[in-house]
Amino acid sequence: MVKQVPMQGLGYGTLSLSINRRSPEIKSEVELMKYAYDKGVRVFNGANFYSMGGLSNFDFFVEFCKAYPEAAKEIVVTYKGNFDFTVMQPVGTKEACELVVNEVQEALKSLTVKPKVVVVIGRVDPNIPIEETVGYYLPYIESGVIDGYGISECGVSTIEKASKVAPISCIEVEFSMTYQHIIKLGILKAASDRNVAILAYSPLSRGLLTDFAAGQDDFLGALPDTDMRKIMGMDRFQREHFDKNIGFIKELYQYAKSKNTTLESLAITYLLELSGLENFEGIDKVSNVIPIPSATKTSRIDSNLPGKLSKEDLFELQKKLNSFEASGGRYTPQMEGQLNL
Repeated sequence: MVKQVPMQGLGYGTLSLSINRRSPEIKSEVELMKYAYDKGVRVFNGANFYSMGGLSNFDFFVEFCKAYPEAAKEIVVTYKGNFDFTVMQPVGTKEACELVVNEVQEALKSLTVKPKVVVVIGRVDPNIPIEETVGYYLPYIESGVIDGYGISECGVSTIEKASKVAPISCIEVEFSMTYQHIIKLGILKAASDRNVAILAYSPLSRGLLTDFAAGQDDFLGALPDTDMRKIMGMDRFQREHFDKNIGFIKELYQYAKSKNTTLESLAITYLLELSGLENFEGIDKVSNVIPIPSATKTSRIDSNLPGKLSKEDLFELQKKLNSFEASGGRYTPQMEGQLNL
């Protein structure tokens, strides 16, 4: 019988570790993960398409578990597959599912103490019914090769269809104080009604919800042209959209200061405090929300640590967020078509 894998609290994304990796030697990265673990992180996120230069992203989790077997018992690794990064397209085939499972299975053989592993369908393939893709993973979950499955950037219909095949452990979606589409489109409600955990990626809106960005006169102008956020051509880093959005971000910055906290801590705290909240935006009880910010320095991990918000403050903040609609899309036009499917 397939069961949901429980997960909660602050998470940690490893994309930036892979982007900055230059060697098979990853001792410093493992120590950074241990620092995050010591600060309370129990959910670590990665993807097979984060692997670069022939160096596997799953290495981070394997080496961490080897170095700290006691910690391995307590963590959940959420690992995305089903996306061809060379053509930037989702792949929901049996072969794509087998590829990620075989990588995980082979890597776990070297461990005496293994973490829970949830394989996440990286994007929904519009050409293959989600029921079929989920069905390809079922034998591996039932036999214990992996512990559960999730889906990234899915819509309400996909959640409903996949849940009929087997319980979903998590959905991975962009969710932050400035990008609230999962509330407005009913995605948060559909997940919460089924007790599906929310892995909130880009909880700092790709660096915009930080004191560093909001405190500058022109953060966008100061970004070098070599910055990946500019190179990818994301709307929020285009002048016409940035100028329309930055005013609200500065309002949130001032609100954070009024609460004696930083903007990044407020952004993380807001998401965590939604977990278990009752009677929120038409939702009886919100399922666990797990922000998964990435960091390559201990100082960044520290700045992402949450504080506390009272229920009154949370609802007051939500009123502010409901009044704002971000200008522009979340990705490039090509990628936008792969979201909320």
